[in-house]
This record gives sequence, C-alpha cells and structure tokens, in this order.
Amino acid sequence: MSAPKSSFDHEASLDELAGIGRNRRFDEALEDEDFEDIEVVCRKVKTGVTGPDRYEEIPLAKPARAFYFGDKALYQDEALRFSTAEKARILNINEYRNNLSTAVPVDSR
Repeated sequence: MSAPKSSFDHEASLDELAGIGRNRRFDEALEDEDFEDIEVVCRKVKTGVTGPDRYEEIPLAKPARAFYFGDKALYQDEALRFSTAEKARILNINEYRNNLSTAVPVDSR
C-alpha cells in the first residue's frame, strides 16, 4: 500500500521561504504598529450582514509575511515606493544643500 498523499500543497519556492527578495526595512515599517502610512489588513466577510460593516478585520501576527506571501508583486512595488520615498527624504537638498539629489527641487531663494 502506498503512503497517503500529503494535503500540504506548498506553492512557495525555497528562496521565498528563506526570505530572499524581501526588504528588511520595509518589513520593519509594516510590523511597526505606530507607523500608520502602510497597514496590512485581513478582512473576513461576516455572514448575513450587508453594507459597509459587513467585513470583520482580523489582526495579523506577522503583517509583512502575510503581505509578502499574499501578493509578491504588490509587495515589491510598495517596497520600492517606500525605499524611494525614504531616499528622497534622506537626500532632501532643501535641508542638506550639499546633496545632489534631483528628487526634490531646490528653492531658488
């Protein structure tokens, strides 16, 4: 008799499980409860309820992990947007005139 087939259907590659391709600083921002710019929310439809309050929000233990495995392309887009905004803030030439970033226009005064 052959062994029963496992019901665990894994779709993630070994690289994904190891976290290759994840953005550590972006993950820290997602995990930070005080950082309100980005929030990962899991919603479940309440049975028998209609209207705007038909969803129940379920707290996530690891929002960054859920986001990464839930929609990897969106995760990468948002991580890139986060990194670009962070670099623009750091390279702001209005505050630091010696930086040569073109991300923020210089005030001509």
